[in-house]
Amino acid sequence: MRHPIYLALCMLLINLHGVAQTSEQITKNTPPDPVPCLFALAEEDLVFIQREERMPLFRTCEPKSDLYAANKKCSNEALIAFIRDGLNYPKKASVKGTCVVQFEIDEQGKLSKFRLVRDIGGGCGEQALCDAKLLPRDWIPGTINGKPVAVKYHLPFTFRLQD
Repeated sequence: MRHPIYLALCMLLINLHGVAQTSEQITKNTPPDPVPCLFALAEEDLVFIQREERMPLFRTCEPKSDLYAANKKCSNEALIAFIRDGLNYPKKASVKGTCVVQFEIDEQGKLSKFRLVRDIGGGCGEQALCDAKLLPRDWIPGTINGKPVAVKYHLPFTFRLQD
């Protein structure tokens, strides 16, 4: 944009003018007078920014199509199945709830920096952390505008007591 300072000044004047209406304009419910701007924007000054973000995908579910939504659904289902089948409930625990483990998925899709961010006690947090560390270490990395980026991932582990 050629005139970012003038644009900011014009927006400030418009905002200030809108607040500083006369009492007569307020009681008659009429709009404020227009504020003249000192410049005009050319069409080439207008920029539309589009940002495409994609979360990392669990690699056991290989991309089956070009549709990200289908791949994400498959990835989420595979991750849930992996956790459900491998989650061990601590033997001495008598609590229920959700523990959350945070880890980082780097630009190459490798997992690291595991950390427990929510613990319900009874050994459940430690168990969730151990189970998270058993996840396959090779994921499809997250991207922004097609470029791989590091992502912090929060993974909930729900513990329920059997009746």
